[in-house]
Amino acid sequence: MRFLSNTLSQYSTHSVEFSLKIVAKASKLLPTMLISGLLGNSSHFEALDYVAALFLCVGTALFSCGGSRAPNATNTSQVVLGMVALGLSCIFDGLVPNLQQKIMRSGVTSAELMARTNAIGLLTGLAGVLLSGDMMSVVEYAGHEPQLLWLIPAIGVSLAGSVLCYTELVASAGSVASVAVATLRKTASLLLSQRD
Repeated sequence: MRFLSNTLSQYSTHSVEFSLKIVAKASKLLPTMLISGLLGNSSHFEALDYVAALFLCVGTALFSCGGSRAPNATNTSQVVLGMVALGLSCIFDGLVPNLQQKIMRSGVTSAELMARTNAIGLLTGLAGVLLSGDMMSVVEYAGHEPQLLWLIPAIGVSLAGSVLCYTELVASAGSVASVAVATLRKTASLLLSQRD
């Protein structure tokens, strides 16, 4: 679901404005809260909780919309397809941390969950390259760029650490708190990336 969410989100930018993608991705806290209550990961939230989450999402979305661009879509059916892709992406974004929390409550540790997530990611990535027929292009490119031999493992270790921290946060604080922290992280990243 994590990989489908990212793929659908990226695909949507062919049909809708980038700013709309930002708004949708920033609003994943709301479906996470709804799904959390439905799956029994937390009690149902009060209206004030949803209003606070909405303000957090809207604030992040508005702050990040500065780099938007015009849509590539030329007809209504493309826009509808992009909106459906974004909607599914948000649902997956809400499901993933809730399912992770449920899995860890059954006795799976965050390290085991991280290892499983990364193994699925590795297999999916390899399968994607093999099925696309681009394996030789990848090998050729790697031959011209030898620094990939240390860059790719370094990125892998960094991402593994990131996934471990996130799954540990899901295990200790819950799915909703984890997504709220992730949303605040995006806001902090945007603030830090601003130039004078």
